[in-house]
Amino acid sequence: MDEHAPENKCCENLNDGDRAIVALVARGLSNRDIAAELHMSYQTVRNRLTRIFDLTGMTNRTQLAAGWLLRSSH
Repeated sequence: MDEHAPENKCCENLNDGDRAIVALVARGLSNRDIAAELHMSYQTVRNRLTRIFDLTGMTNRTQLAAGWLLRSSH
């Protein structure tokens, strides 16, 4: 699946950095693995995920991953 496909409303307010984090969440990576992959600190990933949850209205990683994976079906 193309990580740059059009997003559904769950991800439309996210910047490119946030979308990169969501894509890795959808692949099942842990916060520590995401931090290593994106060359940022674990705390930065945690902070960004909190912001992403606030922006999307989602409350957990499963919802976030599902929204990302379904983004091109709408």
